[in-house]
Amino acid sequence: MSTYLNRFEKKFIISQKQYVNLYKSFNKIFQKDNFSKINKGYFNNLSFIKSKEEGLYYRKKIRLRAYLENLNETPSFWNLEIKIKENNIVRKRKIKFSNFEIEKILRYKKFNKISNSFPETFNYQLYPKFVTFYYREALNSKILPHCRLTFDKYIQCFNYHYNFYNYLRKYNNYIIDIRLTLLELKYSNYLPNFISHVLRSENLNQITFSKYVDGFEKLNSKY
Repeated sequence: MSTYLNRFEKKFIISQKQYVNLYKSFNKIFQKDNFSKINKGYFNNLSFIKSKEEGLYYRKKIRLRAYLENLNETPSFWNLEIKIKENNIVRKRKIKFSNFEIEKILRYKKFNKISNSFPETFNYQLYPKFVTFYYREALNSKILPHCRLTFDKYIQCFNYHYNFYNYLRKYNNYIIDIRLTLLELKYSNYLPNFISHVLRSENLNQITFSKYVDGFEKLNSKY
């Protein structure tokens, strides 16, 4: 099990033009890490959703994450992650599972193995609620190793089903306009002036956005 990683996060919704401009500016210092399709399954206890809606100081969420090159690929491993947000500080911890282990947990509904993985969730009855899927382009920097940029596109959300890959292949359920991109800036210690200047040059406004909560709300608004 990894230790907790503490960091700050800022999020922005950007247009295609802003994406091109930002990429040109950041490309001077940052290098492309990967370009992956990302699949995440969220394990939910309704109190987690409620804490976000009520704006509580301390919030947490549990998720399974896999990186895929295409939807016909079987992931070699999954990361079980807990993400805890206290005001503007984010702490994250993850545990690596093989695909075989995760398939067993999901098929036989052994969700207590998820709940028992972290001290913060021992007392919760967790169950898989929904799945998000999106394309991510990540930028890292050797000069600024404490900073990371991610561009997420085509963000989709579906109610959980054991055979959720079939839904991903057949249907689209976007939670933001497909012409827009979610920019996430993640950093520890301090935010370099260079990055702040670039963001200001595009007149970006920081937003509060969660694939977990916003996706959940959009799914429930249909019923």
